[in-house]
Formats: sequence, structure tokens, C-alpha cells
Amino acid sequence: MDKGSIFIAIVKFSRDHKPPKARQFIIINKNECLDFLETEKVPGKHKFTSPKIKETKKRYHILTNKESIENGFKYKTAINCSEVFKCDYFSEINILKNRDISNDQLIKIQEKVRSVIAAGLNEPIVNIKISELKSLNRKLSI
Repeated sequence: MDKGSIFIAIVKFSRDHKPPKARQFIIINKNECLDFLETEKVPGKHKFTSPKIKETKKRYHILTNKESIENGFKYKTAINCSEVFKCDYFSEINILKNRDISNDQLIKIQEKVRSVIAAGLNEPIVNIKISELKSLNRKLSI
């Protein structure tokens, strides 16, 4: 993994009322620490419509259609920059790697995360234990 890539992983959210499911994340490698940022497809979601978009843009980095396609997304995609999950680096995480993300987008996403935190719009950072990731993602236990 370079500075950042797109991964498919199961992570338990505190808001989950059902068993955790596989989600797509952008994982940023920051000096032996991994930041997980959830991606969401834009079409059909109320928070990305006209009445809500202004508020949503404060917390999300929304890719254009072109940027989404260039980075391998099938749909216009947004990155939730207000909910950051952190985990210590471990080499097995690369098993879950799906594809790379452009350095351009990576820089923009990191800037958005910093601005969300600076504005106090972020949720408390959640630390994930390697053992928890391994227990939820069977591929990591092999």
C-alpha cells in the first residue's frame, strides 16, 4: 500500500443495529497508522439532494462523475470525512486492497478531513484493534 488505497473491509460501526457488513473504505497510511474513511455512492441518497447538499458538503468530499470514474468507482461517490477510524498498521491489511486512488484525490481528501476537524464537525475518532479487524474479516485470519 502506498499513501492511500481503496479497500473492502468489514468494520463495526457503533450505529450498526444489524451485523456488520462489508463496506468500501479509502485507507490512508500515515506513519504506521491507518485512517479508514467510508465511501458512499451518491445517487438515490437524500443527503446528496438539493435541500441537504449544502450541509452534506461540510462533512463529505464529493467526487465529480469524472473523478469517480477515474478512480474506479461505478457511481458518483462521496467520502465521509467526519467519521475517521484509526488502526495501527499491519501488513496483512493489503489482502483487502481493492485498487489505488489517485494522489490528487488523496491530497484533496486529507485536506477535507483536516478542515472538517478544524471546524469541529467530526465525530469522535474511533480506534480499531487489529484483532477486531481480523475477527471481522476472515481473509485476514488466513
